[in-house]
Order: sequence, then C-alpha cells, then structure tokens
Amino acid sequence: MYLAIDLGGTYIKRAFFEQGNWFAHEQIKTPATKRELLALISSWAGRDGIKGIAVSSPGTVTKHGSIEGTSAIPYIHEGHLLQEIERATGLSVSIENDACCAALAEVWKGNGVDCKDVAVIVIGTGIGGALIKDGQLHRGFDLLGGELGYTLLSIDPVQRTAVPFSEMASASAIARRYATWTGQPGDRLTASDVFAAYEAGDHAAKKAIDAFYFCLAAGIHNVHYVYNPEKILLGGGISARDDLLDGVRHAYMQLKDQLSDYTLHMPRFERCHFQGNANLIGAMHHFMQQQGQQWR
Repeated sequence: MYLAIDLGGTYIKRAFFEQGNWFAHEQIKTPATKRELLALISSWAGRDGIKGIAVSSPGTVTKHGSIEGTSAIPYIHEGHLLQEIERATGLSVSIENDACCAALAEVWKGNGVDCKDVAVIVIGTGIGGALIKDGQLHRGFDLLGGELGYTLLSIDPVQRTAVPFSEMASASAIARRYATWTGQPGDRLTASDVFAAYEAGDHAAKKAIDAFYFCLAAGIHNVHYVYNPEKILLGGGISARDDLLDGVRHAYMQLKDQLSDYTLHMPRFERCHFQGNANLIGAMHHFMQQQGQQWR
C-alpha cells in the first residue's frame, strides 16, 4: 500500500493506493508551517503497510527533490522537502510538480491517451501547467517548460506593469475579484463561494465568473498558438464543474470575435478525465516509474 499526497495552496489531499485501486481520499486545510505538514504526513504514513509516499507539489521540482520557484505554500521552497519527509517517515518518497502529475495521469489512463502532444492547465490557487511532447514530459532547459502560470496575460506598457496568468485565471482570482467588487474580506472567500453566489443569481458573482472564463480563454488561446497541441486539458478542482467547458467556449467565441484576424483554428480543449484527482493519480504513477515498477 502506498500514500499519495497532493499539496495545494488552500487544501492538501491524500489517498491510499493498493493494487491499482485507491481509497480513503481526504482533503483538509493546508498546514500553516512545514513542521505541521511533516507531522501530518507522518501520521498518515504511520498506517500499517505503507511502502512509500508519492507527492504532487507546486513549484519547480529538481531531480534531487528540492522545490524551486514560488507557490502559495512558501515553506516548501525552504530546505529539501523530499529528504525531510523521508527522515520524518523512514519511507521512500518521490516528488513531482503538480501539473506534471496531472499530465502523467492523463496520458497514462485519461483524456490524453494516444496523444503525442498535450498541454495541461491546472486551475487552483494559482495556475499550473505541463507540456507533453512526443508522449513525454517536456521540462525545458531550466525545468520551466510548461510553467504556464508565469506567462503574462496583461501588460500596460505606459505604467510598465504586467499580470501573470496565475493572477488572472486562478480560483483565487475569482474570489479576489468578487471580494473587491462587493467589499468583502478576501481571505474569507473561496471560488466555491463565488460559484454558489453565481448560481443564486448574484450579479457581482456573475461578473467575477465571466471574467474568469474570459481570462482562462485568453490563456488557452496563447497555449494553442505557441504550442498547438492535439489537446489542451483543464484540471484542478474547478474542472469538476459540468459547466466549465461551456463557459470557456462562450468566452473564447467572444475573444475570437475581437481577434478575427488572429484566430485561425478553434483550440481542442477538454476537462481532465481525473479532474481534481489527477494530481494524486499522476503522483502515484510517477512514484512507480521511479521505482522501476509498472502500475496498471
């Protein structure tokens, strides 16, 4: 039996895997400190029969298991997280970037099966991304290949300001816009709260959701024309919503009307088959690859 963990800026998920099946899925608030995180992982790893730990994490994961870059969990970038988890639990550990995990899950058994070139956009507290080239993860020279959240979605050449994709089309961006427009404390709202208000007919929530779809459509447009993959797959918790694709398609048609000379083809985008659980499944698949084992 193995433990898989998905580190997110708002929540941490865990599941146990055994003989290709997974169970005891749980989601809790992300710990505030690394000490609390290691204590939590150790408590889960103390279950009888755990043979190893597979971790999906934001940030740029080096081949040695340290995590570079920035994310919504600042403390994971300090020290050497892989070694710290191994010391705390006494078990073998693998760590892979969260969006790369989602991509691995999808090309293994999801909506990317039999595709050579795939882009994955993971919508969470920020925006994660991964590129599959010729059936393999494309990491880039500095391990930044597929870091779509860092791409710029808005610039003001007069004010010399720029806003990245992560700050415009993430779940936190939805909550932040709604909080700004309604005067509510932003730290008390989630994207789920805004979607609930939207479904109840709240006008400000509708504006926030429409803005999210338009920004996401713009990011998809950029990926489509820079990389032109067979499919662009949308993951993260929001991908569980049945209305996601209709919302993005509607926004993309608005974008297309404005950019008629620059939109030659409609991008092919779908939800990740494993939706918000793709990171867990991909992390487990990555662990088994690292161990030289087949996971069916």
